[in-house]
Amino acid sequence: MKPAVSLYRQLLREGKKLTDYNFRMYSLRRVRQGFAEDASLTGEAANKALAFGKDQLAMLQRQAILSQLYPAAPSVMETNTFETASAEQKRH
Repeated sequence: MKPAVSLYRQLLREGKKLTDYNFRMYSLRRVRQGFAEDASLTGEAANKALAFGKDQLAMLQRQAILSQLYPAAPSVMETNTFETASAEQKRH
């Protein structure tokens, strides 16, 4: 149980490091969904799921590094358009 919780937290932490909004949200959603699906596993199936999760963690760490080396422009979802519009109106 404890290794699964630790792996879950590590995966979420790495997912939050992705700079692209879509990739970041997808990875976080996929981690939560995967752990919810595998919550009832026991024995050998649970061990296989943990091994798969560790492989996914390594992949996510590599993706986060690449994401930081080659950042994408911020998505519209990441910018607060209301504050930007208000600031523009105040200037005029």
